[in-house]
Amino acid sequence: MKPKILAASFCLLSCLLPVKSIAADLTQMYIFGDSLVDTGNTHSFNDLPPSPPYAERLSNGEIWVDFLAAEQDVNPTLYADVLTGTIPTQGINFAFAGATATDIAELIPSLNQQLGFYQEITTLQPPNQML
Repeated sequence: MKPKILAASFCLLSCLLPVKSIAADLTQMYIFGDSLVDTGNTHSFNDLPPSPPYAERLSNGEIWVDFLAAEQDVNPTLYADVLTGTIPTQGINFAFAGATATDIAELIPSLNQQLGFYQEITTLQPPNQML
C-alpha cells in the first residue's frame, strides 16, 4: 500500500511543479492555406473581394496570422509580391482564398500547388539564406 501512495504522491507532485517552457522566437513564417490565412494574394491576382468594405482579403479586418506575425515581429511577404520581384526576408504567405487540398480549380492554387511554389522558390534560394 505504501509504495502505491508514494508513487501517487510523486505523480501528483510532478503535475504541480511548474514546467519551464522555452520557445524560440519566429524569424520567418511560411503560410499555406485558404481564406483563413490569405492576407491578400487573392486580391492581388483577381481584385476580389471588393475593397471596401473588405481589407483586400475575405475578411473585414485582421486574421489570426496577422496577430501571430505582429506578436513575433515578422512580416511575411505575399506570394503575389514575390512574383513582382520583392525579395522575401521574413517568409512568404502562399495562401489563396478558395484553395482546396487537391487540384480541382484552375484559377485558384491548391495546397499542392502552393507547396510547389514553395519548392520552386526555395530551390532558387534556400529559406535560411533569405535574410
